[in-house]
Amino acid sequence: MARGKQTCKILKEIRKQIAAENDIKLVIEECTYQGDCLGTCPKCEAEVRYLERELEKRQRMGKAAVVAGLSVGLLGASQVALAQQSDSLRMDTNVVYPQEAKEAGIEGKVFVEFYIEGDGTVCDAKVLRGIGYGCDEEALRVIGLMPKWYPGKQRGKAVRVRYTLPVTFKLAKQ
Repeated sequence: MARGKQTCKILKEIRKQIAAENDIKLVIEECTYQGDCLGTCPKCEAEVRYLERELEKRQRMGKAAVVAGLSVGLLGASQVALAQQSDSLRMDTNVVYPQEAKEAGIEGKVFVEFYIEGDGTVCDAKVLRGIGYGCDEEALRVIGLMPKWYPGKQRGKAVRVRYTLPVTFKLAKQ
């Protein structure tokens, strides 16, 4: 699969997750763009605009928009930064559940904001919304382990992009 089509597929999955988390009916159609889409074809752009409009409606009604994996602002194709597939970090295998959180039965999502620099490095990570019990520190540790990303592009130039990522802590069923 070409890198662009793979990027398109990943972005579609992200849009599905954001729509599901916010109870937004979003019909995702298979991309039929003939070139290497990169999530920027007219159909993909229409999905992004629809999702953004629906999220704006929710916010005007006083409902909080829930992010699912990525910040909505990054869905715009001009600022997409995707982790390199070959050596990407698997969150589910790198997160070590803090003992303090296990003992207290703590579950939830830690939302971490960070930047992807023009050279692809991850920097300035901070917890936007934490759950405590050592989970916030663990989320920051895992974000710090990430390999270089493909930087966001705007008008053909690599740019710094702000990124928000939830790190989920869920205890295994016993």
